[in-house]
Amino acid sequence: GIVYKKVIKQDMMAIYPGGELICYTTEDNIIYENLLYDGVRDTLSFGPILLDEGEYGKDIYTNFLAGANPRCASGMVEPGHYVIILSDGRNPTSAGITLKRFTDLFIDQGCVKAYNLDGGQSAAMIFMGEYVNTHQNDYTGKGFRAIGEIVYFGTSQLVPDELP
Repeated sequence: GIVYKKVIKQDMMAIYPGGELICYTTEDNIIYENLLYDGVRDTLSFGPILLDEGEYGKDIYTNFLAGANPRCASGMVEPGHYVIILSDGRNPTSAGITLKRFTDLFIDQGCVKAYNLDGGQSAAMIFMGEYVNTHQNDYTGKGFRAIGEIVYFGTSQLVPDELP
């Protein structure tokens, strides 16, 4: 709920209180007060939009990062039902993945929306306390970039009908 930038300069995703992920482009002329009024407390901006309402994002072929690279993205099957996919790249065990093929993975998982986040050294997938991914020339799990944001999933005793 803290506004760091009042004008978006690249695509962004917003997560609404009901669990819906909505992707916006700079052409949408988003007004941050409206997002706050609608209850949005979390937005992320990196891009591009991979999938919106089941359609490929307009930049997946032309984005300067369209070729094979390490990736991290969030996709939505339905509000509250998310898929996170992370791909290593630029190392001997993985060349990475193109934006088009990455988008196809989200379609294969039933997603109707997907948004590309910063992959590479900004992305760390940890499961049960163990690093799942590695980075170029780093196989210790300690070569991740320090960043100020985190997207994480955990468990709760609440059931969906009891969520605030």
